[in-house]
Amino acid sequence: NAITCFIVSLIFILLKGKNNFKVTNIPKHFIRISSMILAFVIYVTSIQKIFIVEVIAIYNFAPVISTIMAIIFLNEKFNILRFIAVLLGFIGVIIVINPGEYIFSFTSFLPILGAFFVAVAYVTTRSIMKLDNVYATVFYYSLGLLILSLFFFPRDFIFPSLFLFVLLLITGVLSVTSHYLFALSVKFGEVSSVAPLEYTAFVWTGFLGYFFFNQKPSLMIIFGGIIIILSGIYLIRVEKNLT
Repeated sequence: NAITCFIVSLIFILLKGKNNFKVTNIPKHFIRISSMILAFVIYVTSIQKIFIVEVIAIYNFAPVISTIMAIIFLNEKFNILRFIAVLLGFIGVIIVINPGEYIFSFTSFLPILGAFFVAVAYVTTRSIMKLDNVYATVFYYSLGLLILSLFFFPRDFIFPSLFLFVLLLITGVLSVTSHYLFALSVKFGEVSSVAPLEYTAFVWTGFLGYFFFNQKPSLMIIFGGIIIILSGIYLIRVEKNLT
């Protein structure tokens, strides 16, 4: 995955010209890359200590944190209607994954820290994209991810079969594509309006799980999914009225 992301992003940046390697604010790029890597490391560490659903629930508080940080550091205007849409999406996520009691324990502090780093990545990406190009933004993240993966490379690595290898390549391409689209979205839209749309990933995951793995969602998952969809529709209407 990391290798594919790096190769694809390198090809894109070379096709667009070597001048796209240049960035205007190296410290912000370092903060962004470090935040995303730290968020990933904390995520892996957290799921070893508490249930993964609790970790996912806490991590999905990142859009709420990023909305507040965007108001403070990016001077985005506070809008109560937009903030309601963010909270509504978060409630939908909580309903979908139905976290247990550990989400309110002291152990949950670690993923809360991870959610904070995710929010930092959102905000710094928005700040960087005002000046730098999307190709450099994605390339340097892919480079950082590749370097990190080398530290976690297993000694007993077994080369995957051709089928799994192709799936990994597809995953890498989809990953770098989503990163490009996210970087472009925060370039043209405010963090507080873009980040909450990540909640819809739960809806898409449900559809894919049903069609490819015959995983039938429960009524609570359907109910939470409806809330997430409604929050997205509500957010789009709010943004339309603001423009």
